[in-house]
Amino acid sequence: MLVVFQLEAVELEAEALPAWYDPKRLLFFESAEGGAGVLRRLVEEPNALAEVSKKALELCHIDAMTGEDIEGACEGACYSCLLSYHNQRLHKFLDRRAAAGWLMELAQSTVNDGEGSLPRAKHLRRLQALAQSDLERRFLTMLEAGGYRLPSEAQPLFSELGARPDFLYRGTSTVVYIDGPHHQYPDRAERDSEARRRLEDAGWEVLRLGVGDEWPLTFRERSDIFGYQRNEPNDRGS
Repeated sequence: MLVVFQLEAVELEAEALPAWYDPKRLLFFESAEGGAGVLRRLVEEPNALAEVSKKALELCHIDAMTGEDIEGACEGACYSCLLSYHNQRLHKFLDRRAAAGWLMELAQSTVNDGEGSLPRAKHLRRLQALAQSDLERRFLTMLEAGGYRLPSEAQPLFSELGARPDFLYRGTSTVVYIDGPHHQYPDRAERDSEARRRLEDAGWEVLRLGVGDEWPLTFRERSDIFGYQRNEPNDRGS
């Protein structure tokens, strides 16, 4: 991850859980203030995890296409692959080929994010069923067609704020309104403005998308909310 995303070692750390001498899982976390967003990219960008896995194989002297050792590969681990000054206590346990099969599978994978335990297709059907208008369903269809991140919820009720946005994105504290033509009437526009103020005062970002808006452009400009379009390069590179 450090190599692919061009990070300094202090920006990303990992910890074996429950303990380094009895590892059951790995916890990765961004240690730099504010974070670089790379862990989110592993989920949002469909090919990012595969690229990281290919680089991990390469660093372990393994051909990512064949799974065979490349010329000059070490026996178990060396300072060109797994060994470092900071992991000296683990040197006798490290074997560069131990995770080769797992990494080979990940190198051929594509990440398709869903909502919680629901597969993406099932979550999309749930959102479409809850949508209150054809315009809202069109919004979901365009997100799906571009492979963008789907909302976490549809028609969430904020009873204490007197607001019910059309969609909610957890993790970004963003709610989305899809405004049809009737939202242009003065009395409705005033109610919309009051609801927006209450939501923003409570810490929510309110994004309103109208009929005439260039939705694809908004999706691209607000990748912090919608992620990146599937199979499209982004300007952050790797």
